[in-house]
Amino acid sequence: MLDELDLLREKLEGQSVSPASYQSTLAGLDNALSPSILHAKAESVRQYLTDGVYVGLGLCGELLPDEEEEITKDDFREFVGLINELELMLQDSSLPSSLVALIRRHIRQAELAVAQYPIRGAVALKDALKYAVGDLAVEADAIRSADSESANKVTRLWKKANDMADGAIKTDNIMQLGSRVVKFLTDVAGG
Repeated sequence: MLDELDLLREKLEGQSVSPASYQSTLAGLDNALSPSILHAKAESVRQYLTDGVYVGLGLCGELLPDEEEEITKDDFREFVGLINELELMLQDSSLPSSLVALIRRHIRQAELAVAQYPIRGAVALKDALKYAVGDLAVEADAIRSADSESANKVTRLWKKANDMADGAIKTDNIMQLGSRVVKFLTDVAGG
């Protein structure tokens, strides 16, 4: 959450609005998210999340341009379907244990991205995709030696994640990164 708060601060600083209009809101959030009160009771956190902080967040939401479009339910269904296909494939699989572990990591990463989407948006999918690419780079030999069905399913999962995120994210040249990632995945999977 601290990363998202830093991103919010950065985006607000780029707007033509007085910092005084949002600094107290961000200070309240900084205090509420402080690692020093993680062990404290909920009341300790709530003291920083005043009505003024919530109103300020609403104002911040109005000040910032909409940089993301909603990902459709059909796209999410397809993505979750791909995750389920991978899980089913592992149940009836004679794949090497290292490849099974790799695919399980990717399933967890994809599920985490779906869970984080309501909070982080399509960036959660992009972060999962970046993790997957790094993982695949390390395990490229295992992927190449796997049966083509396994490699294709993993590739389809991350291609779908990339397509969904690219369709939603409109800024920061992140689409170019996604295209490079998909090309890499296709090369690793051998097709």
